[in-house]
Amino acid sequence: MSEEIDIPASAWEIKAIFPARPGDDIVAEIKAYVKAYGTPYLWRGHTHTPPPKDGPVVYLDEIHLPSSHCGELNRNKWSPCPICSPRHPKFYKAGMIAWFPDEQTIRIIGPECFASFNLEGHSTAYAAFRREQEERRTQAFLLSHLGQVGEAIAVIEHNTEAVKEIDRVREILARRIPIVIDFDLWHHIRADQRLRTESERRTVSKDRYGEEREVVVRESNVYGPVMGHIMLEPKAKPIQDRLSICKTRLRLVDFGEKYAEHLATLPSEEKRKMAKFLLKEVRKAHDLLAEAAEVKRFLSVENVATLRGWGKHEGCPTRLYMAFAPDGRNYGSAGPTSSIRP
Repeated sequence: MSEEIDIPASAWEIKAIFPARPGDDIVAEIKAYVKAYGTPYLWRGHTHTPPPKDGPVVYLDEIHLPSSHCGELNRNKWSPCPICSPRHPKFYKAGMIAWFPDEQTIRIIGPECFASFNLEGHSTAYAAFRREQEERRTQAFLLSHLGQVGEAIAVIEHNTEAVKEIDRVREILARRIPIVIDFDLWHHIRADQRLRTESERRTVSKDRYGEEREVVVRESNVYGPVMGHIMLEPKAKPIQDRLSICKTRLRLVDFGEKYAEHLATLPSEEKRKMAKFLLKEVRKAHDLLAEAAEVKRFLSVENVATLRGWGKHEGCPTRLYMAFAPDGRNYGSAGPTSSIRP
């Protein structure tokens, strides 16, 4: 057992100074003190005597000791618990700031120590604490994101024309390239996003009778990577159609500058539903714009040069020529005798 901790007489005094539920300011003060000193039992409002076994408890928040007091190597710096270990180190993480309304006191205790006194009371209080924590996170998320919904819609609208053009080119390249070059380029690159060439080499081997014979060995060699390979995915749905649906759904939670007022009128369950909905749609919009950016990489100068070089290589399984038109807008792709110009 670790050495006994010297608990000053002031810590044992019952500090019945919290008749009403302590607010966020008290919780913040406790956390700041613990972070600075690592001794929650010495905080000015802590009562170190054990609580009544049958009294109610309300968990206000969790505390963690600073890193200097954490882990087995620092066991002698752990905090004691007024419930089960008042004079010896007990915990260093997930301690609970507990308010005892009947006594009007606060105790900083081990994470599950009150359960040894009153299992039902602990379980009820901990479940209520988790619900409150979830509601706080939901509220914070909505307050930080609802005000940006209009901006997200504006970003989608700003990219509308560019995404339409990307969809147009994608439709042409994904559907026509296999026909023009008589080769399934998507099947060729989709596994590892690499272009490959083929080569043959002849070697001599002996059969089971010891006779030598010439064998032709075909090899596949990596030529180089393909950027934006999903440009050629034949079953891809138009990005703009999906982005338009996302924008329409985001408008349902676009409350303008009065979003905080609207939020204040909603019950907790509605807030949770709204947060889930908003998170889903924001992520979807982000993913769709990221998909458009990735598809566009296929048209980069570097990628076109790679494809053109691969198409000329003697080991290329097809003949391919790709280039930008002189006006810088159109894009050409050709097999042996054909060409397309989106």
